Amino acid sequence: GHQVLAAFPRVQFLISIQLIRSWFLRLFIAGIPVVRPKDVERYNLDPASVASPVEAGTAHLRRGGDLGIFPEASSEWGHRPQHYKSGAARIACTLIEEGIDLEVIPVGLFYSTPDRFRSRAEVVRGKSITIPDRNGQDRSVWEDQVASAMGSALDEVSVNCPDEETFERIQANALDVARSTSGGAATF
Repeated sequence: GHQVLAAFPRVQFLISIQLIRSWFLRLFIAGIPVVRPKDVERYNLDPASVASPVEAGTAHLRRGGDLGIFPEASSEWGHRPQHYKSGAARIACTLIEEGIDLEVIPVGLFYSTPDRFRSRAEVVRGKSITIPDRNGQDRSVWEDQVASAMGSALDEVSVNCPDEETFERIQANALDVARSTSGGAATF
């Protein structure tokens, strides 16, 4: 998230409440809290005590802010994207129904060593997503189409290896390049 914040300095993130419970992590990132089922149990929280992240994110965008969403809702690193959550599509559909223009930009993050602090990182900005028209469809059908368009655009800027073995080879190559003194680029 810190790399995205540097690329988009006005962005407010939807983030796990665990990240803003730590004073140290709040030095690096702030945002709109998302209380996941595991957070309710872990911190003995009442989910009703925290605003809906979809409603809070929508309100932030209505006020003219920028919103960052990690739609996998996880920091797990793997050979391809995890299942994308539907909150971003719900937010986009709500704002479009209200007549508010928005630009949805897919962003990919790539790291030389994703499990280390201060890893070399690259932020890749994709093309703005074309949101499908509703065309009189039921809201849930339209939301699914918007979520699918967002997912396809995210896949274009994400790690997407055919298997774990290929991913491990590419990750090792990235680490070798990061350790080299030449500073050259790597081809994967």
